[in-house]
Amino acid sequence: MDFKDQVKETADIAQVIGEVVRLKPMGPNRSIGLCPFHQEKSPSFHVHRDKQYFYCFGCHKGGDVFRFIMEIEGVSFYDALISLAERYGIPIPQRSTFGDAESRERDTQFAIQEAAFQFFRSSLNAESRNYLASRNVTEETIEFFGLGYAPQGGALTRKLQQMGFSAQQLLESGLVLKRDDGSLYDRFRHRLIFPIHNEQGKTIAFGGRAFGDDQPKYLNSSETRLYTKKRVLYNLHRAKETIRRQDFTILVEGYMDVIGLVQAGIHNVTASCGTALSEDHVRILKRHSDRVVVNFDPDNAGMNATERSIQILLEESMRVRVLNLPEGKDPDEYVAENGTDGYLQRIRNADTYFHWLAERARHKFDMHSGEGRMEGFRTLLKPALEKIPDKLERLAIVNDLSSYLGVDAKAILEQLTVTAASSPRKTVVPSLTDSESTLIRGLLSNPGELQGINTRLQQLSFWRGLKGNKILSAILTGNITMDQLDVRLDETDRRLLASVMFADKTDGEVSTEQLYACVERLEKEEHIQQIAAIRDEIRKLEREGKFAEAIEKQKLLPASGRSMR
Repeated sequence: MDFKDQVKETADIAQVIGEVVRLKPMGPNRSIGLCPFHQEKSPSFHVHRDKQYFYCFGCHKGGDVFRFIMEIEGVSFYDALISLAERYGIPIPQRSTFGDAESRERDTQFAIQEAAFQFFRSSLNAESRNYLASRNVTEETIEFFGLGYAPQGGALTRKLQQMGFSAQQLLESGLVLKRDDGSLYDRFRHRLIFPIHNEQGKTIAFGGRAFGDDQPKYLNSSETRLYTKKRVLYNLHRAKETIRRQDFTILVEGYMDVIGLVQAGIHNVTASCGTALSEDHVRILKRHSDRVVVNFDPDNAGMNATERSIQILLEESMRVRVLNLPEGKDPDEYVAENGTDGYLQRIRNADTYFHWLAERARHKFDMHSGEGRMEGFRTLLKPALEKIPDKLERLAIVNDLSSYLGVDAKAILEQLTVTAASSPRKTVVPSLTDSESTLIRGLLSNPGELQGINTRLQQLSFWRGLKGNKILSAILTGNITMDQLDVRLDETDRRLLASVMFADKTDGEVSTEQLYACVERLEKEEHIQQIAAIRDEIRKLEREGKFAEAIEKQKLLPASGRSMR
């Protein structure tokens, strides 16, 4: 067994996907969930554990466990293979025997990030520790988050060069910059360092906080082949299990907010990494839960960011609440002063997003005039209400807002235009006959019978007219896996194959007896069609007066099927 097959046989596709998508069992081998690759409200994403195969009937992405990792993480096959091997503790052969140049360069970039992580961590100095202590961060928390310090000068660049990394590799890492004279220098200098990880827990970038009045206050690694800001959420690799278990995310603004809440025992918390919340961020969050509490800083910038974030969250059909902490407290400050229970009570009492927006409107616009009230509605509330597809829910919110803002409910409803994009997506799932489905499933379940079945089918012309004949032809070429079969088919046939694999009645395997019974049915149907064709030809000859030829044709019919003359 080669390395790839060993990894694939060991990896449990349902377990791997289940860490990204909340799957609902549909039997011993099949699961269903919301697709992580496109927006949907009704689940159309299916996973077949036994066949190690996934397929979405909405966006039509499908494949094996390697394909899932490649799609969800945006990596090459080699990287997906190595990631799964490391996860399951499978020894990895010499890297030179696997992967292309791009994959090997990604390995180099991971190595640079890890080396930088160790360097920053070991450089943590008294100034950094004093600052963290002033923010109530304990030594255990410093260790847990791997916090570090970037010294003045070019110490990191020199360290990485000594380790043998080239200038080009260092420039591509996002950690090193080049002066006009061509010399290299550290991107992070005299800053507290926060390691940033991907969902698998690998270090891919860093955030740096300045001391004193240095600007910018926060600085992040530049984007690299490992790090795209709009696709990375701080602490998600640690938080995702708790998010799934508690079924909601606490979304905060910064690193220190996350650290303060986690230190207080609140683990379902994450933040965007020095950038505005993006659609990609929200889709990543939605894989784990569609419920979120937004708890940004209470300053004007935080309020504006909350407004923007609500609209993006609603675009992806997230269920949103907003927490404004009293006395202008940031999350980490509030939990340090009021304790875990005090903060969690605030979370439980957080406003629904439309109440928060209504309150925001009352502060931004003149609610004493009808024009001001309608302007507040049009600016803040109308975009959010138009994203609610359920008419009853929308009406209930409108009635609530009507009394809250002092605006006539009818006037509000007249201004709403519910977008077509809000409607659930409908997909037409193709279907095959029971015989075709049984034959396809039976051949995949009983690869040892391929030769015998193929011999019998080749004697028939009938099966070549079946909707699933291309699938059958591919299967009959030899012992083929689902992913090999998948890549040989066009989109229509891939959908047909998926409809067979994930039909409601397909949990059980097809036995050898059932498989051969299916072939016998096809043989009988072919025989019936042959007899019908001969009879049609006889009738045609008789209509043309060619009775002698008609009598000769009758000899081709079985004795029980010949007409008496």
